[in-house]
Amino acid sequence: MRGTRVAAGLCALQLSLAGINAAGQGSDASGLAIGKDGWYSWRVAAHAGTSEWCCGLWNSGEQRQTGCDLDGRNRNISITDSGGYSAGEMQIYALLDAGKPRQVRTLSTQCQVSTERPISDLGLVNTDTSLDWLQKFVESRSKLSSDVLAAISIHEGARARDALIDIARNGPDAEQRKDAIQWLGLARIDETTDVMR
Repeated sequence: MRGTRVAAGLCALQLSLAGINAAGQGSDASGLAIGKDGWYSWRVAAHAGTSEWCCGLWNSGEQRQTGCDLDGRNRNISITDSGGYSAGEMQIYALLDAGKPRQVRTLSTQCQVSTERPISDLGLVNTDTSLDWLQKFVESRSKLSSDVLAAISIHEGARARDALIDIARNGPDAEQRKDAIQWLGLARIDETTDVMR
């Protein structure tokens, strides 16, 4: 009897520790395993028309990819349609500070990145799980909002397209509506030309 109680106690302790470990790693309501502050990255299936996204320099009218410094101030990206390029998947980077994203970057999986902080790689993430997390941070008059809309725009499937169309039509302020229209034009123009007339 005593052995049974000990075994049951150990089992309960193991379950408790498993719960603590899971909480330590973190998993918010969207299902992304995001916990402590720092850089996180995950891949998502990309919309079929997605071009190559990376950082680059222009020199004498020609563009040269340089890779992206995630810690740098220059957050511009270069979107290149290199003829026949098919993204397949895209990489999303999010920097969390005090539990909230301070930066969101969307780049091609082949784009080289650098940062002084470690990056927690979450691997390939379901598009709905990724969108659930991103859509929480589409906020009116937020500097982050346009970067989040860029990330949403490259996701495969109708949900991402429809989310941008809804914001373009019904967003709470002109700046957010303009951003949504911009990313529809850059990333989903093949699907939305008729819709946005």
